[in-house]
Amino acid sequence: MSDRPPPLPPVLAEIAAVAGVDAAWALARAKGGTTVFLPRRAGHRHWLTEIVGQEAADKICRHYRTNHQSRLTIPLAAAAMKSERWTEALRSDMSLTETARAMGVHERTVTNWRRRARGKNGGQGTLF
Repeated sequence: MSDRPPPLPPVLAEIAAVAGVDAAWALARAKGGTTVFLPRRAGHRHWLTEIVGQEAADKICRHYRTNHQSRLTIPLAAAAMKSERWTEALRSDMSLTETARAMGVHERTVTNWRRRARGKNGGQGTLF
């Protein structure tokens, strides 16, 4: 299992480059799978500011600035979010059953993923 998350979809990668990875993830979690309208400026009570903070919202609005609102489709990033959720669950100190429930998989899947994370030989070293 790699510690590197899967690549972000292009729109989220662009937002990450402009306003940071945390802002891109927050936007994907809150608005993924929908089309949003970005204003020229987001006030302190605007939904974008509430999700990513004023500084990131300003950067995003400035990047997508037009004479009118910019329409942007925020991808689901389902694979990347699933990978992030699984990584967090596998690294936690939850029991096997709790981890399986958090991941939405069978206990055997958790056992297999943990084994892969330790290495192909189960972390036991070599005999010869």
